[in-house]
Amino acid sequence: MPLRHSLPHNLPPGTGVQAQRFSAEGLLRGDAIPVADGVALVDCGKTQPGHQIRVVDPSTLTECPEGRVVEIWFRGPSVATGYWGNRAASDETFWASLADTPSDRYMRTGDLGFMRGGHLFVSGRLKDLIIIRGQNLYPQDIELVVSERVPEL
Repeated sequence: MPLRHSLPHNLPPGTGVQAQRFSAEGLLRGDAIPVADGVALVDCGKTQPGHQIRVVDPSTLTECPEGRVVEIWFRGPSVATGYWGNRAASDETFWASLADTPSDRYMRTGDLGFMRGGHLFVSGRLKDLIIIRGQNLYPQDIELVVSERVPEL
């Protein structure tokens, strides 16, 4: 199925995979800017009842506005309580809190993404992100460029 660049945000469940295109340069800066001919990202849908998704700057632990590419945090009845026998890792991953609401607990997914129109888009992994002179580089983008320019690979 070809990826379309502009789709309505009110599609019912079960209608298939939907995607939107975003500026590659914007994503590298941490901004999701819709464009007609850009990087296609899959729309993961809206938050289910009883669950919450927050997009959080991992360095300040503050929630960011729609369209800002940062870490995805999640909470709800489907989240595990932690890792078996690893309290320190469980506390770091499953019991994170925002700077302004320390009593609310979230699971840090380690995924990078953003909200747009109430829908979640995942753009990469926090631990895979390479930062060079303040520019965010994603391994999959480096792989794509190298594979396009080095035929031997």
